[in-house]
Amino acid sequence: MSRHSNSLVPLLILVFILLAPLAAWSQVTILTQHNDISRTGANLNETTLTTSNVNAYQFGKLFSRTVDGQIYAQLLYVPNVSILNKGTHNVVYVATMNNSVYAFDADDPSAAAPLWQINLGPPVPYQDCTTYTDITPVIGITSTPVVDPSSNTLYCVAKTKENNNYFQRLHALDLTSGQEKFGGPVAIQASVPGTGDGSVNGTLGFDPLRQLNRPGLLLLNGVIYLAFGSHGDTSPFHGWVIGYSATTLQRVAVFNSTPNGGLGGIWQAGQALLADAGGYIYLMTGNGSFDYNTGGKNLGMSILKLSTPGLTVIDWFTPYNVGSLNGADEDLGSAGPLLIPGTNLLLGGGKEGVFHLLNRSNMGHFQAGSNSQIVQNFQATNGHIHGSPVYWNSPSNGPLVYVWSEQDYLKAFKLVNGLLQTTPVATSTMPVPSGMPGAMLSLSANASMAGTGIVWASHPYNADANHAVVAGILRAFDASNVTTELWNSKQNASRDDLGNFAKFSPPTVANGKVYLATFSNQLVVYGPNPSASPSLPSPWVDQDIGNVGIAGSASYSSGTFTVVGSGMDIWGTGDEFHYVYQSLSGDGQIVARLASQQSTDAWAKAGVMIRETLGVGSRHAMMAITPGNGSAFQRRLTTGDTTLHTFGSAITAPYWVKLVRTGNVFSGYQSSDGTNWVLVETDTITMAAGVYIGLAVTAHNDTLLCTATLDNISVTGSTSNTPPSVSLTSPNNGASFTAPASITITASASDSDGSVSKVDFYQGTALLGTDTSSPYSFTWNNVAAGSYTLTAKATDNLGATSTSSAVNITVSGSSGLPTPWADQDIGAVGVAGSASYASGTFSVAGSGVDIWNTADGFHYAYQPFSGDGQIVARVASLQNSDAWAKAGVMIRETLGAGSTHALMAITVGNGSAFQRRLTTGGASLHIFGAVITAPYWVKLVRTGNTFSGYESADGANWVLVGTDTITMAAGVYAGLAVTAHNNTVLCTATLDNVSLTGTAPNAPPSVSITAPSNGASFTAPATITIRASASDSDGTVSKVDFYQSATLLGTATSSPYSFTWNNVAAGSYSLTAKATDNSGATTSSGAVSITVNAAANNPPTISLTSPVNGSTFTAPASITITASASDSDGSVSKVDFYQGTALLGTDTSSPYSFTWNNVAAGSYTLTAKATDN
Repeated sequence: MSRHSNSLVPLLILVFILLAPLAAWSQVTILTQHNDISRTGANLNETTLTTSNVNAYQFGKLFSRTVDGQIYAQLLYVPNVSILNKGTHNVVYVATMNNSVYAFDADDPSAAAPLWQINLGPPVPYQDCTTYTDITPVIGITSTPVVDPSSNTLYCVAKTKENNNYFQRLHALDLTSGQEKFGGPVAIQASVPGTGDGSVNGTLGFDPLRQLNRPGLLLLNGVIYLAFGSHGDTSPFHGWVIGYSATTLQRVAVFNSTPNGGLGGIWQAGQALLADAGGYIYLMTGNGSFDYNTGGKNLGMSILKLSTPGLTVIDWFTPYNVGSLNGADEDLGSAGPLLIPGTNLLLGGGKEGVFHLLNRSNMGHFQAGSNSQIVQNFQATNGHIHGSPVYWNSPSNGPLVYVWSEQDYLKAFKLVNGLLQTTPVATSTMPVPSGMPGAMLSLSANASMAGTGIVWASHPYNADANHAVVAGILRAFDASNVTTELWNSKQNASRDDLGNFAKFSPPTVANGKVYLATFSNQLVVYGPNPSASPSLPSPWVDQDIGNVGIAGSASYSSGTFTVVGSGMDIWGTGDEFHYVYQSLSGDGQIVARLASQQSTDAWAKAGVMIRETLGVGSRHAMMAITPGNGSAFQRRLTTGDTTLHTFGSAITAPYWVKLVRTGNVFSGYQSSDGTNWVLVETDTITMAAGVYIGLAVTAHNDTLLCTATLDNISVTGSTSNTPPSVSLTSPNNGASFTAPASITITASASDSDGSVSKVDFYQGTALLGTDTSSPYSFTWNNVAAGSYTLTAKATDNLGATSTSSAVNITVSGSSGLPTPWADQDIGAVGVAGSASYASGTFSVAGSGVDIWNTADGFHYAYQPFSGDGQIVARVASLQNSDAWAKAGVMIRETLGAGSTHALMAITVGNGSAFQRRLTTGGASLHIFGAVITAPYWVKLVRTGNTFSGYESADGANWVLVGTDTITMAAGVYAGLAVTAHNNTVLCTATLDNVSLTGTAPNAPPSVSITAPSNGASFTAPATITIRASASDSDGTVSKVDFYQSATLLGTATSSPYSFTWNNVAAGSYSLTAKATDNSGATTSSGAVSITVNAAANNPPTISLTSPVNGSTFTAPASITITASASDSDGSVSKVDFYQGTALLGTDTSSPYSFTWNNVAAGSYTLTAKATDN
């Protein structure tokens, strides 16, 4: 902490004034581009979306919202907004290129109308700005707005054309109504002294036509900072940064990057300017004039550090090859920089694909011949970087930086000892398509918890987006290993397709949903438990398999499936096709008549398939028909191996195909009439019991779609997948441990009709870890004192899940501390700490970099504490591990590294201090006390949300050091904190005369589900009444919420607690109840697993009513055949009329009849076949 000085204190207080209102929102907020002013792109408070539930079965499109134009700006999310005359809503804010701003309800799929909408003026036709075809057809709001929560204001910049005049205006809009505030809008105007391009008489003026406000807006210490580049390098233009007061909208500062030259635009592919805790702004400029190293004023192709609010250049870096970069238009500023949390490092990369890692205190300036003066630079990517890098401190690899450039794969680079490893620790298995602009990235996670980190990537699907609007795709990757793709929007394209890719707009992730901008005049919202594809009857679903050129689709009507598929082939070692499927367990068969097949290629294929997985190289068997090469029985015997082919006969559609599984023997058949079958081939393929059975279509041409229609579909066999069984085998229910505990959790899991793919271990709703092979176990380390509820969830090879009964355990305080004290390390410490107690003295040994910035590293001896109170201690001794080593008393909201807290501390060489963090993950604030050392007394007092730090020489006469307001929950942790300010050593402090006065912590309620019983079964559409018993030992139960997995079904606020769940579809479900007491504490019940079975389908009845048996006619006869048909539990979809096995005709509506004309002399046998719905 030697970097602190008294001069920083006023600046830090200003940061508090800006950030403090965020604490009023308990939910996640996305108020600025890439989530925070460090531009990490990360939401680290995402508790719903995990690597376990983001998949094609449990995650997908929930709804979309129509707007009036393309969306370039990132979507912003604000919870609990009181909308004028419309109540309180979680709101997603959208800005379009037609200069419209929308406020939409962020959660309700039925709320299609905006809560409010305002248009800020006519946009500018792109041809007015440039001849370069990029942004089309109009230019309006291009940059991401910013939200000030303290004043409920959204700031944005709109570009307009009015009476052949051009304007750019800064608007301040009320979050609740969209109305203008603070006397706005204000026209953006500025000038600087200079002789550069477009100057007049030594003055360079801002041109609202030529300049483009592409970077997102920055709100810092009460000032809105705007940055500008160009439209397709159409001169004259320059890089501008202009600051405006957030409350008066008056201009306060101007900066120009090339006042005596040209170009040097600031565009950063939409990335906003970033700022550090010291109030300095960082940015990257594009190609342009550079002479700053020789006393000039031009800083094209540079990374800059500017002061605020004055916007003067404090430091800078320009690469040694600036001349060649300018000559090749290799913008350094084609993306924005990233401030790496917890370090003094700044990372940036541009079109050259080189990462430049800079020390923010010494950025390196310019050095001829090389960039060796900076911390690090290396070739990171194969193409232009446009999607700015994002950051996560992962549980397995530590700090990771993610980037996905053009012509390349998603890469994760590991930061070790202040340097990036030049070889990525993981890459995706697929590249982006050729062309611009690579992928736009965001990240979600629950802090650094395993199983929660997800990289979200939006990029063009299969085309170059540089001069065109093209289709897009959204992908989700496991952030701990980006080789694993969890989900993408093309897997179930008929449900999840997003439309056209929104260039430079990263996904917004908040509270269990992903909000995505598009160029299809809509925003799309994804989340858990999407609806099934509306075009297919249950249980059929569809998706593209492999990297097809064009997204496929499927629909169903009157007994006929229409399947549309692209793809190169079902062949070789990997397949590309569209698949309509359902699950099959064990033996069974599928029959279909290929009624029609489009001839996109002689080797286009359509038919029936049984497939082990939905992977591109899966084992499978297929009975297929082609337009020009007859029928074939195809199969792949091992995953990723070559495909085998047995020719059938030279036939074309319409024709019947059948595929039969008996054990691991698969047989393919064909038939001209669906009655007389010819075996084509049989082979042995070792597959799991649980597989996918269905209809496959490939165009054998990746640039076309092939349409096939198939009818008379029948699937026989066990198509309902039985969920796995799972139980916890250790620890035993009621087991107790001593903190910091190491607890090995083991489970037994099996699957009667397939295999177990993984077992997830949970504490409450928090995922602890995952095991993918038996014996299933996970070791939970450094468990703090407390009561915990453990469960295990097993997932089988077809995605079905079951949750074990809950096991309750207790972890007591460490044996060296008196009850109720416990201790643990907080944050990423280098050496494990400890605590002990003897004769009234606590001895606390802690490592850690510091208690400071946005996350802490220290050792904590603590106990639960509720409401108002105080903690007093005398710091008797403090080891000198660093002048900034600290020991003292703390009140902390959570045990997370970034928790809000207050600390009254003594240091080895820098006196005393009252420290605090006002918002979770926010910057730390510091007020110096006296220049003292141990032994000395410290005291911390909480009164409501007011925290006060005191010091004393004798424990009787106290001096106030500082007071601040920190919004914390009633239940917190109070105790003794020690950090070495050196992550390689331990610092030992002794503290005595410790007293803690306050209220006993609130005991959480108890709750259990009393009905239905575990393992109960129902018949769809089911009506299920869920009942729970709930009580609270030290208060009352305010409500009981009933859940199916993570989905809230309903709430009961009075006993007896129950909820009736209606029209429940077939499937396996996990039910829980969560009780909340009058103080807000919650407890979740053990899970109850139930099954809803599909209702049995009774076949229809049918009889011929004419002609009567034995009738005679005279050739050439005209014979009308009629039939009566009905269905006891549904409807009749069609009646087929046959002579022998030959189909004569079909009628789909009653009365059912067919007229058979020109019948020759002979004897005939007539039948009718009815098919139900």
